[in-house]
Amino acid sequence: MIFGSGPLEAETRALARDLGLSELEIVTGTTAPEDLYGRLDLLLLMSRVEGVPNTLIEAQACGLPVAACDVGGVGEAMLRRGPAAGLLMAPDIAPGDAADSLAEWLDGALAADPAPRVRFAHKGFGRAALAGAALALYRGKEPGR
Repeated sequence: MIFGSGPLEAETRALARDLGLSELEIVTGTTAPEDLYGRLDLLLLMSRVEGVPNTLIEAQACGLPVAACDVGGVGEAMLRRGPAAGLLMAPDIAPGDAADSLAEWLDGALAADPAPRVRFAHKGFGRAALAGAALALYRGKEPGR
């Protein structure tokens, strides 16, 4: 599945067709995160530029294993320890190396208990955490201190 729309949507659809990936589903428009993520086995985010990607946080909040390139705030938005940890790859990783890394990581990631991912996302990025961080800033303190 590919989510989103934009200037490359037609090109992406044509490429999928040319590669014989007619079963590839491209989802556009607005859909509730839990509906989208409930249809996936994992989330792969191969962006070259990111801030702190909500997509990564939402996927983990739904228990999904996540793999992404280490750009922007990706590393801080990903569970990085334990059997349920995500896969963080170099931003300039070659496609073949990315495929090898994913293949090595995937079975363990899919078999791991998703609860640590859910806890990580909610504890660090849930409403209570974000409200607490905002309140700390208003009070002139560093969040988390």
